[in-house]
Amino acid sequence: MPPSPDPKSSAKLLLSASKALEAGRLTLAEILAREVLDDQPENSRAHFIVGCVAEALSRPDLARAHFEASIASGPTAEARKRLKGLPPADQDASIPEPGSGGYLLIKSWGAGFW
Repeated sequence: MPPSPDPKSSAKLLLSASKALEAGRLTLAEILAREVLDDQPENSRAHFIVGCVAEALSRPDLARAHFEASIASGPTAEARKRLKGLPPADQDASIPEPGSGGYLLIKSWGAGFW
């Protein structure tokens, strides 16, 4: 059985993700929030942060999916407010669901490709 995630570590990651989001560092915010989602796929705050990143990137389809996941995991007024502010949902079924993998932004891998 794999070890359970450390709640203190997740809280630190989410705090760092929130600060990165506030500073406009969308890539960092997304990476940190998704790291939490890897261990806690129903973490409301992590879904909210990824939703905010998607909204900032003009991806209302993905923002909607993550805000809805945030509300389902732990209803928050923030997520509800953001969800109401999005344009009507598109009917594009090709959009991946939250937790299906992939990043909205390019993940930094260092100085080059091998």
